[in-house]
Amino acid sequence: MALNAALTAVSLVSRALILPALAVGITPRPRFATMLFGALAMLAAPLVVPLPSGGGGIEVAFLSGFAGDFGHRQVWMLVWWRVYSAIVLTVLGGYLMVRALGIKAARQLVTIGWRRTPAPRAPGGDEY
Repeated sequence: MALNAALTAVSLVSRALILPALAVGITPRPRFATMLFGALAMLAAPLVVPLPSGGGGIEVAFLSGFAGDFGHRQVWMLVWWRVYSAIVLTVLGGYLMVRALGIKAARQLVTIGWRRTPAPRAPGGDEY
């Protein structure tokens, strides 16, 4: 349990550090603490806004300067931060799942709950 907590903390901090790493060559750039804590808050935002990937709330917060002001590079910083903090990790996780479990088991895990045939009707179910 402690190992899981430690690995979760490492995962969140490393994803938050992507933003300061992307801003290395930018002048003037926001303070490191602003970028780090802003990115950490935006990574936790899907817990409050439970739509897929925050449903645009994260993007609005980013473009409003929540993680710092990147000037005319604001949109590109958002795009690259989302690519590295969400898309690359999702693709890597999918690849590792297929590699570890095999394609058949991975397909079963992904399609749990998908119904391919209609549910059988109960007798007398059309009486409403």
